[in-house]
Amino acid sequence: MTDYANFRQQLDAVLRTLDVKQVQDFLIAEGQWSPGQPANAEFAMWMMATQYCPVYTCSVTAHISR
Repeated sequence: MTDYANFRQQLDAVLRTLDVKQVQDFLIAEGQWSPGQPANAEFAMWMMATQYCPVYTCSVTAHISR
């Protein structure tokens, strides 16, 4: 359980950067992503962000990006 908690904490921090390359690099290093997959990495990152980040963070980010 500690491993999962650490992974989630790190994933949350990386997702908050909104940097596709950082998210890919982190997930590849953790064995959770294959290089070159999926074809639309930015879309995949945003899908993960909407599932993992707190509602407040996501709503602020969505508001700022408009």
